[in-house]
Amino acid sequence: MTKWQALQVSNEALKKTCPIPFDEGRLWKGANAVELKRDLQKHFQNITLVMDCVGCEKCKLWGKLQILGEQAEAQCHDYARAFLSAVLSP
Repeated sequence: MTKWQALQVSNEALKKTCPIPFDEGRLWKGANAVELKRDLQKHFQNITLVMDCVGCEKCKLWGKLQILGEQAEAQCHDYARAFLSAVLSP
């Protein structure tokens, strides 16, 4: 079996187990989107504060980098959505 065939088999299995993938774009479109975003930012800040208490400097660094990465992804998602709506609006 080639790598491509293995990927096709796994993709088909994934489609059967999860026919409707999660659409994170819908997460930010609800009536409580602003509140949800604010809550998420608070959670990120709390996690960062907890990471300050970690004794291992290496673990502290990696934990904070991961949280910063998640925050950056969320901001990129917001910027991309705003850009697309500005470009696609008539």
